[in-house]
Amino acid sequence: MTALESQIAALTEENRRLSAKVDYLVEIMTAQGGERKNDLLTLEQIAKRLHVSTRTVTRYVEAGKLPAPTGTGRARRWRVRDLDFFGEAV
Repeated sequence: MTALESQIAALTEENRRLSAKVDYLVEIMTAQGGERKNDLLTLEQIAKRLHVSTRTVTRYVEAGKLPAPTGTGRARRWRVRDLDFFGEAV
């Protein structure tokens, strides 16, 4: 085995270990009520996290500052992954 092949094997093993750690942490977070990227948030949840009113969230959507929700009326929901650009606030 060449030095390059050895490095590739080591990096592949490290990648596998890190991937297992990430999976484990996601499992813990989910079990503790954390959110995954596909989880859905209500209008009220978004307003609370952004520290604004629900009307302001609606205005953000109308202005294109927030993505359009899925569903209509009171069934409107936003995916956590669609709101990532707001950073830690969402």
